[in-house]
Amino acid sequence: MAQSKEPELPSARLENALGKVQDALSRLQLAAEELAIVESTLLGSDESRRLVVESSAIKPADTAADIMAHQLRAGEIAEAAGNLAKTARTVKSLAEFLARGLGSVYHDQLVAGESAEASKQGTMFHEIEIKAKVVKGPLFPDGSKDDE
Repeated sequence: MAQSKEPELPSARLENALGKVQDALSRLQLAAEELAIVESTLLGSDESRRLVVESSAIKPADTAADIMAHQLRAGEIAEAAGNLAKTARTVKSLAEFLARGLGSVYHDQLVAGESAEASKQGTMFHEIEIKAKVVKGPLFPDGSKDDE
């Protein structure tokens, strides 16, 4: 018999998601560095521009083809980055919704845990902060969902 794989716990999935977001950010920063180097080489360097002009005088079709290939690739990168930005906004929204949802759905358990910890240590738990913004309060703060 094949062994069934245990489903991943939410904490493991959250750690996986955080790692993937951090990896994506790191790769995006590296891509920005690559583009900055290309920009400084192809657009910011007088020597490079001189070489392109000289090449164009000798092989205009080949030089134009190279420039157009670079333009197309830059456009593809811009489109992919736009899609990445859309996905990043979705991930951000889902993570913020989850943070608020956990506080709302498990409010009683959080209060009970905080009370138990406070009586044990004489202190209160710290509020969860995301980029200096406290994540607490109702799940639908703008009243967009019925509270029935």
